Amino acid sequence: NPRRPRSANFGELAQMDSSEYIGGEEKSHLHVAIDDATGYIIGGYFAKQETLNAYYSILNQILMTMG
Repeated sequence: NPRRPRSANFGELAQMDSSEYIGGEEKSHLHVAIDDATGYIIGGYFAKQETLNAYYSILNQILMTMG
């Protein structure tokens, strides 16, 4: 049960986070943005560590594909 209701409309709120991913011998971090209203993944980026640049890259993806 969510702590707060989801946003009413697509695009009102994007939630971003990073998670460590272990694939092969190296660790990396998967950064994602998820639309709060729909739960759709609207951007993603792999990097060696959690970085602001990765979040900026996701924001750029969102702006270029969705306006």
